[in-house]
Amino acid sequence: MSSIQEVSYFPEIYPDELLYSVIARYIRHTGVAQTAALDVLFGTKGAKPSYFLPTRLDAFVQRIPKGREITVRRVALENTILPFYTAFRSPAYLEELLELMSGASSLFSQKVGAATGSATRARLRYCPDCNDDALQQFGEPYWMRRHQLDTSLVCPSHGSLLVDSSVDVSRNVRNYVSANSANCPSSSPFSAQVVGDDMDKLNRIALVGHAMLDSWRVPLLTDGTTLRQLVIASGFKSRKKGQVARAQLSDAIVRHFGSVLEIWPQLSSGQSHERSWRCRLVSESPFYQAIVFSFVSPLPKSQISSTPFGDGPWGCPNPLIAHAVEKPVTKITVRRNRGAYVGEFECSCGYVHTRRVDDDGTLHPPRLRSFGPSAIPTLETSVAAGETCKAIASKLGVSGPSVAVIARTHGIDVPWSLRSESPCTQGGAKSGRKKVRKDRQPPKKYYIPVAADRRFSKTDWTQVDDELAKNVHAEADRIRQLPPPARVTVNALAHAIPRGYLLQRPLSRLPKTKAALANVVEIPDHALRRKMRAAIAAEMERGHAPTPTKLLRLVGRRTDRLELARAVLNEVLGRDGSPGRRARSESDRD
Repeated sequence: MSSIQEVSYFPEIYPDELLYSVIARYIRHTGVAQTAALDVLFGTKGAKPSYFLPTRLDAFVQRIPKGREITVRRVALENTILPFYTAFRSPAYLEELLELMSGASSLFSQKVGAATGSATRARLRYCPDCNDDALQQFGEPYWMRRHQLDTSLVCPSHGSLLVDSSVDVSRNVRNYVSANSANCPSSSPFSAQVVGDDMDKLNRIALVGHAMLDSWRVPLLTDGTTLRQLVIASGFKSRKKGQVARAQLSDAIVRHFGSVLEIWPQLSSGQSHERSWRCRLVSESPFYQAIVFSFVSPLPKSQISSTPFGDGPWGCPNPLIAHAVEKPVTKITVRRNRGAYVGEFECSCGYVHTRRVDDDGTLHPPRLRSFGPSAIPTLETSVAAGETCKAIASKLGVSGPSVAVIARTHGIDVPWSLRSESPCTQGGAKSGRKKVRKDRQPPKKYYIPVAADRRFSKTDWTQVDDELAKNVHAEADRIRQLPPPARVTVNALAHAIPRGYLLQRPLSRLPKTKAALANVVEIPDHALRRKMRAAIAAEMERGHAPTPTKLLRLVGRRTDRLELARAVLNEVLGRDGSPGRRARSESDRD
């Protein structure tokens, strides 16, 4: 077994440089072919170039001079984007990926495949100002890790947009290409088009991605807190225990970032993408994790708890209280209901009201949920003064039925009664159903007859069964006598007789009808035999008997029923072509 030979030269690794870039510079500096360089560095010519998560690192570090103090862990954490994929994962997951990157196992691509599926990279990116700094400090540019992240569209160090190079990485990477003035020209297009205040938001997202790269040094979450727990603690809690309200979270992210999300196709607000990226939120994909974390983490509380109703405080529509401040409401509960958001606003005066906002932004008027103790003095004074229900309702800004409900809630007796005693909403909504007078016939829409009422007796199923069975037999006889022979089926009977719909339902209450159907309903072969006999009789009236194949043409069937046609012909005709016994006996009776 041959010993592993160290390389005599290996270039210096620059700050935040991709291992892909280091190897590309090694090939350019030494002038050797790529396959020969891979054989020297990895011990095999078949090592596949990878610019973000390479493998065979154990074989690679064994060939670097020992004095360089290069280890698998150091290369993986400082010169690949592995920490970006493990920032919000457990330490055990990081160690597992490190072990897979050490060897050449194919399990590595399967392990991180789901996480890397959201990548939007098409070309390697660079910052022209960073390249100028590298030229002055090191004499050559290089590919930086932080510029290649899905979240990096700007360079926070220089406050400028990143530029797409001419190195295409949208497909499988086949060659190591070092950064130079040819593939990193100053006239290349920007990686994104940004207007207005979007630059600050992109800068925020990029900084979160950079922090994820350094998460192995400085964790983003402490005390064992997970990203899911952080999102729930920020106010995006679902009704299900331990679940994130993803629809509410995604809508809040769209409101906060706005047109910035249109830069990434997978975050587009279009209908075709909406459901898919909502389902990916707080998932294992680092790209979505970065977007969520940049929204819920160190942002101001007003941005974290942003609602469809804007940031608080909010006004209180209580007509009986003159608040010292214009917007005294600070407590709000938002829930999702039938394609819209409903906010419940609770004021310190006890007045609780709700508002609804549709997905298109339409804001509906407030609706009273509870008046609170502020209504007690007004109710007591007005009732004692003998005011009418309508006058009191005008003071409170509610409907008449709501006045009765409010009074009953606080134990206040009122001298008038209402026709409708059913519960009603206190926001002025109409009562659900009018009371029916006993001296009038109730509408069928609101009244279900019971057996005790003589006007609405129970259905006599015995009588219905007798009538249905009789009608079934009569209709079956009529169908059999039709000039073009037709098959007797349940559907044909159901469409022709009164209450025929009952034939298509369970017949446990209709035993006679069930027996009648069993006797008259034909299977396809029986109906076909009748049809063939009628065709034979018609041909015999013309003076000749049909052949089996002609009989099939007359009844519209194919040759797969040839045996049945011959059998029917043998029943009706003799084997020599003359009328059989059955035909002769029928003519004798006539």
